[in-house]
Amino acid sequence: MMEMKLMETQKTSPSKLLNIDSAIFNIRRDLAAVNKSRKGYNYKYADLKDCHEALDPLLEREGVVWITEPACTDDGRAGVSYTAIHLESGTSRQGALLLPMVDGDPQKAGSAITYSRRYALAIFGILTEGDDDGKAATKKRQSTKQKKADLPKFITMEESQNFLNKCRKLADDNYSNKEKADEEYLRIGRALVSHLGIERLGAMESDMIPKAIKFIESSP
Repeated sequence: MMEMKLMETQKTSPSKLLNIDSAIFNIRRDLAAVNKSRKGYNYKYADLKDCHEALDPLLEREGVVWITEPACTDDGRAGVSYTAIHLESGTSRQGALLLPMVDGDPQKAGSAITYSRRYALAIFGILTEGDDDGKAATKKRQSTKQKKADLPKFITMEESQNFLNKCRKLADDNYSNKEKADEEYLRIGRALVSHLGIERLGAMESDMIPKAIKFIESSP
């Protein structure tokens, strides 16, 4: 069994309710079972493609950017440093997952880095390898595709930004004074999410777009 070394830090703001911690909580809650399509070491496991097919739609929905970078240390360990950034609040979780390299072999270092990239996804509750509990279950699980289809379809980050731009333009058209325009911009944004019955703009579902456009166009 290879020894793994995991280091993690976080940058959060306790005054902000919508931050990286709440985003990770939402992702863990809604993450579908990851398809384990690869075979090796007498068990099935999920590769990076399997993991990201299940994870990427939720990262986009929550406005989280996931970054991994190769890392090597002078004492002969290799793996990745990783960062999860919540764009709306600017909060993040970051750390490193490092494994011992065997004989300093670059090929084996590459394997350690790939292995670490998969295991770092445990921050989102992804289990990449087979488990006995899963084999013992008698109830057939829904396929990953079906579970993804059951999730609400949220607007993209680009569509969210377009609505922010519309609110900004409306505020600037109403007030030439920058301070008043900024206050009006915040008021319109809050009124919009309240009108839609959601907590934040990123939680807008695609079928709410016509209602949101009508609200903005009818705003004084």
